[in-house]
Amino acid sequence: MKEQNYLVLYIDILGYQQMLMDKDISNGTIVNALKEMERYTYGSGELSFEEKVKIYMFSDNIAVCVKATSKETRTTRLFLLSLMAARLQMFCAIEYGIFIRGSIVQGKLYAESRILFGDAIVKAVEMEKEAKFPRIIIESKLFADAIDGYKAICKDIFFPVHDDVTYKNLFLLLKRLININNSEKVEKTGANHWCELVSQDTDEQYYIDFLNQLFFWYGDNRCNAIDVAKYINRYAVVLYIRLRKFINNDVILPKYVWCVEKLMQFIPKLIDEIQFGKNAMEEFMNAEFLLTTWSHEGIAKIIEQHPD
Repeated sequence: MKEQNYLVLYIDILGYQQMLMDKDISNGTIVNALKEMERYTYGSGELSFEEKVKIYMFSDNIAVCVKATSKETRTTRLFLLSLMAARLQMFCAIEYGIFIRGSIVQGKLYAESRILFGDAIVKAVEMEKEAKFPRIIIESKLFADAIDGYKAICKDIFFPVHDDVTYKNLFLLLKRLININNSEKVEKTGANHWCELVSQDTDEQYYIDFLNQLFFWYGDNRCNAIDVAKYINRYAVVLYIRLRKFINNDVILPKYVWCVEKLMQFIPKLIDEIQFGKNAMEEFMNAEFLLTTWSHEGIAKIIEQHPD
């Protein structure tokens, strides 16, 4: 029995126990969501890992495991796991009103048949607790290794970079290189998209910024401007419902407030990047109205509870 190097995407449904207790979302809906998540992860044919992806599900927990035997495969497969995580986050929130959080880590793992154990899964579970909000965070060492991998790619194609280059500037360089030469080598690593998927939060955690995938859905002609606006509006409606429900819950409410803050920061950036017509802008106005309305109600509630 031999443990091997793996990348692990570990996902947990936020507030799962509360959902079951409150019957807020029916058991049937939760089961359907889990089945869809399983079907999605097993059926992600366009995500070419070039290696069998192993998926383990228990209750509201999902572990997606893929071997990472070299620096090059680790860099590429980290991008693909990040993309899978982003799509699952969007899908669960918009289709089922379910928010997920989790982690992506690297480490030793035994993953055969129905048996899964090793340092990597222990680390992934512990990191998921650090996520706190509905986000999927990336292990800092794994992130640093990926950056080194991208720097090595630059060196291989005679574009050496300084050691202290920021990750955002590094990715901008890689995106430019795709248009110059060796595009297949660079593009295979996901450099042109990973920079849009990963952000650093105020607590310095790197996380999957899943809303940003809308930029390259639009850029790849997978959806038009109105589709993008509708995605945002549907997400805002789901958030509004959760915020209203938990407005008096000091433990759960901050998790959804975090989502609102990220969405409100994202909308102006999206409008700057994409040319939206009248119908699309109306979708944005509806989304912003919902969240602004909640903000006023939420602030009033806080003042009422804490008058000083």
